[in-house]
Amino acid sequence: MVRYLIALFCLCLLGWLTLEFTGYIVVHDKTGLATSARVTNGELHQNLADLPLGYFVGIPDLEGGIEVLCSDGSEVSGGYVTRHLKETVTVVGRGTCEKLV
Repeated sequence: MVRYLIALFCLCLLGWLTLEFTGYIVVHDKTGLATSARVTNGELHQNLADLPLGYFVGIPDLEGGIEVLCSDGSEVSGGYVTRHLKETVTVVGRGTCEKLV
């Protein structure tokens, strides 16, 4: 049993160190309208993984801004990400996606 606890602790430590080194992006959608989120720099796009409860996450592979597309046709952008940077933003609005905070 102790071996399993040590292995679990080491796995958690490895995951934490990986995220500290590579950076991450977390987009939280409070409107419930976001269909996709991505990092874009004008030429290239990196889609973020869609998780339940309105979260989009990813490890940035390129430098650029965050763009969120919503089901009502609106689009919001903002924030800035690059490798080794940690960024968390929230989509807010009333009945539409108004801005990233």
